Amino acid sequence: MMSITNTISAYFVILISKLIILLQIIITKIGELFGFLGSRMARVNSKIKERTRSKRNKFSGLIMNNKKYSIPIIILSILLILVLLTLFTRINYVQQLSLMIVTASNLILVSVGLTLTTRVRKFSNFAHAEFAIIGIYTAIAIKNAAAEAGHVNPWYQWIYFEIPLAFIIAGIAGILSEFLVFGPLTRRNASSFSLMVSSIGIGMIIRQTVQEIFSAIPKTASPHYPGFFDTIGEIPIIGILFRDRSTYWIGTRDVLISRDEVWAVITMILTVLALRYLFTRTTLGMSMRATSDDAELAQISGINTQFVIYSTWFIAAGVTGMGALFLFEASQIQPGSGFVQLLLIFAVVTLGGFDSFEGTLISGFIISFSMTAATMLNSSIGRLERSSDSEFIDAIVFWNTGGDWKLVAPFAIIVVVLLFRPRGIFGVVDPRSKL
Repeated sequence: MMSITNTISAYFVILISKLIILLQIIITKIGELFGFLGSRMARVNSKIKERTRSKRNKFSGLIMNNKKYSIPIIILSILLILVLLTLFTRINYVQQLSLMIVTASNLILVSVGLTLTTRVRKFSNFAHAEFAIIGIYTAIAIKNAAAEAGHVNPWYQWIYFEIPLAFIIAGIAGILSEFLVFGPLTRRNASSFSLMVSSIGIGMIIRQTVQEIFSAIPKTASPHYPGFFDTIGEIPIIGILFRDRSTYWIGTRDVLISRDEVWAVITMILTVLALRYLFTRTTLGMSMRATSDDAELAQISGINTQFVIYSTWFIAAGVTGMGALFLFEASQIQPGSGFVQLLLIFAVVTLGGFDSFEGTLISGFIISFSMTAATMLNSSIGRLERSSDSEFIDAIVFWNTGGDWKLVAPFAIIVVVLLFRPRGIFGVVDPRSKL
């Protein structure tokens, strides 16, 4: 009896051992099968990625090799899509596009100077918006002088005279801020934080000085043009540059474009091209770049870094003062109006990267697009909320549609971008290194 029990036990042990071995073989085969399938899938995936990359490279190469044709085709395609959306929806997308481009141009003009000074002087100038105030109040001073003299639209009140004058006066203010404050503080080894705080003080001094001279009463300074512009404005196509307001029809929708908006865009393009030429083709531009990279090494190399710094302040403040003529052209201006715009100026520079000229250009359009999109979305939600009695819609629309959400949108984008790239889209230097 005992031997039978031992035999059965041994049989079960052998059977279990064989089952375990068989299970191990099955698991091994399944693993090999999954490994085989995985390798096949990896090969297929790599082939798909390679083909996709190849097609993308071909497409990019096609665009880069045929810029003369591809870029106009892309622009015309976008315009065609916007025209169709304008025809078949309730929103005038073409009008919104024109406003977005104008807003971006104005933001770029008043922001690019802050990028220059930050890149060369390595601190954020909170008095930068006051250079815009100096520029616009230069136009107001010209307007007051013409009124006191009894002149109606004199030549010295034309925008083409105000632009260089605002540039020069704002530029001089930039040089004085370096000569009187920032330069002496730097020679005393002041930190970037100290320079930044002192810039806040300079801004307050400029605002109060302007208020003492011109008072705090809101004023306007709309651009003036030569009288013969109205006559030239009757000429087709080029008349858009000279007519006070041009109207184009897309179906039943009107697209209104003023000459102020057209000249704002043209001024931005010419300014960007001039600055680009200055940085890449002139001795002064190369000296600026060398000074921004390493001021001590640039000085040892024979570069007059003090002259470079003064030139940077003059150009940066001058461009800002010039841009203010278009930024505030339809606004009621007070001495504190520049400080209100400072948030948007810093938004543009921060998103693009504090030391990136190209980043300022791109981020200007990103900020303008986000503001335009937020305004359109806000308007659509408000219209939906007013036309519907649904409690569900009232419940999900939890904000006041009359609020100024166009300022929230760009800063929400900035927060998201900075979470992944603290130095901005095109920034090179880590902002922590400037503290």
